[in-house]
Parts: sequence; structure tokens; C-alpha cells
Amino acid sequence: DDGAGVDATPGLDGAVDAAPVTDGGGGLDGGASSGCGRDPSGVATTLTVAGQSRTFVLALPSSYDASRAYPLIFAWHGLGGTGALARTYFGLGSQAGNHAILVYPDGLPQPDHNHQSGWDLHPQGDDFAFFDAMVTHLTGALCVDPERVFSTGHSFGGFMSNSLGCYRGDTLRAIAPVAGGPPFHGACG
Repeated sequence: DDGAGVDATPGLDGAVDAAPVTDGGGGLDGGASSGCGRDPSGVATTLTVAGQSRTFVLALPSSYDASRAYPLIFAWHGLGGTGALARTYFGLGSQAGNHAILVYPDGLPQPDHNHQSGWDLHPQGDDFAFFDAMVTHLTGALCVDPERVFSTGHSFGGFMSNSLGCYRGDTLRAIAPVAGGPPFHGACG
């Protein structure tokens, strides 16, 4: 259970509440993605990125409304984890489940870490391409506020969030890493 349907905490509620989408006759505006107005059933959770099949767990609000632009929150698991595992221990569903679209990506085996699942922290690496592909896919398929895309992660996922904050700051509004370190590949920016 992702906690969908549970009201967000008072401090978080105002920060992530979905905003209505307006249509001034010339298409959607007001900070809405091209996915607004589309049926969310059947949104793919497997993408082919750089020739590899990549997966993620997607949690939509139980009251998802395709006419409201939702924040998009990525939650990256730690070393050896999965998106499904991260969904169970992050607690995001109980905090923002009915007010945001939650995405829990699955990492690939990392040779430098005994082939446990994790993240390629290089800004030109597979996981940055995966992030970019997920953002493009989800904003095209769901009603997302592109000005409210966030990233969090624990441990190795915290490293991934920090790296994304550094190298994808033009996409992310904010990051919230937990127990992760700084980016490793060159100067940020």
C-alpha cells in the first residue's frame, strides 16, 4: 500500500498539492505538461533506454485527476535495493500519496559494487539517461507540473539525488537526499 488516499501532513500539503490546469483556448497552460487530459491507465513502467530495458514503480494518487498538474517525485533506492522495496520504506505514500505522482526507479547491477543494484552516477551514464527518459515519458503521459519535479533517495539513492541536483538542476525543483554523499564526476554545473 502506497498510502494513496491518505491526506498529506499539514506542512507538506500546501507544498505539493496539485494545481488546476487552465485552458485559454490555445492549449494547456499554467505549468502543465502535455500529458494533461490523458487517460492514465496503461502508462508504461518499462522503458528501453540505451538498448536496455529499465523499470520503475509508479504510484498515482487514488484520486488522480487528469485536469490537475501534480508534482513528480523520484525516490531512488539504496545499494542492493529495488523500487518496490524503496516504496515500502520511504513512507512517501503516507506523506504525499494523494497529492503527487511518485516514481521508484529500479537500479541496474553495478560492477563496482559486487553487481548489486544501484546507480551510475556519471552525468553521461545510463541512469541519467534513464532519469531523462522517465521525465519525458511521464510528463507526456500524465498531468505533471514540470516546475515541481523533485528527487529524494537513501544512501546510494542519496548519492543519485545529489548527482541529479548537480547535473539536472534545470529539471529538478529540489532534492532531499538521505545519508548520501556528493557528486563525484567533475565540478557541478
